[in-house]
Parts: sequence; C-alpha cells; structure tokens
Amino acid sequence: MKARTGKERPNIQIADFTAAFKDTFDATLSRELDFDEMTRVGGIPEVKPMVLYRSMKNAKRAYMALAVNEMEIDSRGMFPQHESQVIRMVERLRDVRDVSISFQEHDRGFQRAHAKNMTEIDGWLEGMRKERDASAIQLAERLRRQE
Repeated sequence: MKARTGKERPNIQIADFTAAFKDTFDATLSRELDFDEMTRVGGIPEVKPMVLYRSMKNAKRAYMALAVNEMEIDSRGMFPQHESQVIRMVERLRDVRDVSISFQEHDRGFQRAHAKNMTEIDGWLEGMRKERDASAIQLAERLRRQE
C-alpha cells in the first residue's frame, strides 16, 4: 500500500492478544488479576506493556462511567493499582461537592477536577500506548523469526 507521499509503506506486523484472552481479561475482577503472574506468560517481556495498556483503557472506561453517569465502579479488566487510581480520581470529583457554594461554582469545580483527571489518564495512556506499540512490533518480529 502506498502512503500519500507516493512511497511504499513498510509492512509492519503487530502482535495482539486473541479475542478470547481479551474477553477473559476484561471480565475478570481486579482483585483476581495479578500483574506479576500475568506478565510471566511464557517469559515474554513484551507482554507487560500490552496488558498494562489494556488495564489502563479499562480503568478509563470505569472512570468515565463513574464521573459521567455516577455508576458503581466496574473493576473488571484492570489491575488493582489502576483501580486505586480510578478511586482516587473519583474522590477528587467528590471533594468538589460543597453544599455551601452555588451550583455554578460547584459545576466549574467539577469540570476542572474532571479535566485534570482526564489529562492525567490520557497522559498515562499516551506513554503506555507508545510502549505497547513498540513491544507489539518487537514481539511480532520475534515470533516471525521463530517460525
């Protein structure tokens, strides 16, 4: 396939988890997920950034459900450290609730706290995504050489 520049794009293979693994991971409660155990899978170090990224994506989903819809925390598919980050962020939102201030002041405080939380989550995800992509490429290359 050619890029817009007219040059041929390199064919880069990227490793990914199977759909069955993703479904199982996403359905598992955080207290049942052990990061050390999960990242020892076959002694493949490239798996660590991949499962961390998936866990953080699930943590972001849980945070959004809590922040926007005020739903119960859904701690499935994330490691306990990510669950505790979500809980801390939700507490930050709850801290802006003050009955002595007007609704508008409360709303502005909530928006600022939510924006800060989202910036924090997106920053973590950006770094994790880069590590995940690099690891997925390395793993695909390693698996291709083993064939």
